[in-house]
Amino acid sequence: MLDPETKGQRADDILGSDVFAEAVEGAKQRIKNEWASQASAEARERLWHRYQAVDEVVRELRAIRDNGVKLRHDREHRQRQENSK
Repeated sequence: MLDPETKGQRADDILGSDVFAEAVEGAKQRIKNEWASQASAEARERLWHRYQAVDEVVRELRAIRDNGVKLRHDREHRQRQENSK
């Protein structure tokens, strides 16, 4: 299993990927297009949940990235303090 700093770096790599951005935007656009063609409220509701799930994956990756960045900064700060003693 990866340490949190490495996970953060991997999440940042994914979020910065043109392929990932294209996949997210493509999925969201397909969901929007399908939503617009649905007559039933139930079908639109299911599509709305799918759209929200795509956003949730992106939010989770950002949280993993941000946690990794914070941990790295904290570790570097501790190291600088120890080296200055």
